[in-house]
Amino acid sequence: MALRTVNALAPAPASNPSAPNTYHFLRNDEIKRSENDELRVRLTAPLGLHMDHSGRLAIGYGYDLLARSAATVAVELAPYLPSGVTVSATQIAILDAYRLQRPLSSPGHPLNGQVPTRAQVESSR
Repeated sequence: MALRTVNALAPAPASNPSAPNTYHFLRNDEIKRSENDELRVRLTAPLGLHMDHSGRLAIGYGYDLLARSAATVAVELAPYLPSGVTVSATQIAILDAYRLQRPLSSPGHPLNGQVPTRAQVESSR
């Protein structure tokens, strides 16, 4: 079957590569739909922890928390956190224990010796 109508994409203007109906805009919009549609629809939706389309713990649009060490996550997120807010050593330990599926080694912490669940990681924020 031959194509009868082709919807051509407008070339992206150099001054605004994300203008609607450009490849760049449509590509990013599709990524946003698949990664975190709630955030795409409601720009005020929280960027917080959620399961992405493949069932991995993520924040925002596809920032996979399990693809990198928790210490790396803390460093990469630091510039975007409100003034005075940091990722604590305990949060780093809990995220790494979850990512590696190993028991948390944090004497005195209620999760010490346990492999944290997703719910426990979310509540450690």
